[in-house]
Amino acid sequence: MDAYEEEGIYLWDVAASLTLVVAAGGSFSMLRTRGEFEYHVSTSNGKLIL
Repeated sequence: MDAYEEEGIYLWDVAASLTLVVAAGGSFSMLRTRGEFEYHVSTSNGKLIL
């Protein structure tokens, strides 16, 4: 997979996955959305600019 993006996802739903993305050489960005723990998350394989 080259990239993945989701809006309105909770931190606890992606915390472990983001660790794996970074360990595999990928990158991610998180922007806080509506709720206290809701985020817009974008991940990539590290070759794509987010």
